[in-house]
Amino acid sequence: RPQISGVIEEILFREGSMVKENQPLYRINTDNYTSSVASGQAAVQQSEANYQTAIANNANAKAELVSRQASLAQARDDLQRLQGLVAIDAISQQQYEQAKTQVRTAEAAVESARAAVGQTQAGIESARADIQAAKANLNANTLDLSRTIVRAPISGRTDRSNVTAGQLVSAGQTEPLVTVSRLDPIYVDILSLIHI
Repeated sequence: RPQISGVIEEILFREGSMVKENQPLYRINTDNYTSSVASGQAAVQQSEANYQTAIANNANAKAELVSRQASLAQARDDLQRLQGLVAIDAISQQQYEQAKTQVRTAEAAVESARAAVGQTQAGIESARADIQAAKANLNANTLDLSRTIVRAPISGRTDRSNVTAGQLVSAGQTEPLVTVSRLDPIYVDILSLIHI
């Protein structure tokens, strides 16, 4: 029985002939299955490209986080320095308040950059999962393509083919394409009758 659906393109054996196990018996049209494999290969390549992009985005987000952390450290240092000056009225209260605002702004920028790093890390994991899914789909399509050749399950003699070239067959159909009968070994029971 066929494991996939399609049109029988060619019968590869003579009816009534002996066939060996795994010998090709029928070829089902490969057009749909070939295009599915090509599409699957393209999907794997696209997923891998998306993964590389996600890695680059993550590296950029980490670099941005380092830059934001450096800005925050600078703003805190500036605030620390101004704190002593505001206490002795060497600078205005407004300058001191602006420095405090710069620290809060820098802290918010650091948190935003941390969130961006988390998002890009999630993007990497998602892209990795997409690659696995695309590869699994490609493997399934490749397996289906290999099933366009219907092979003899055992060695033996073929009966008459139940299908002709050009006929549509489907996976799981109840009628076999052909029956292969095993002739070796043949077991024979011999009864002996003894008359006395």
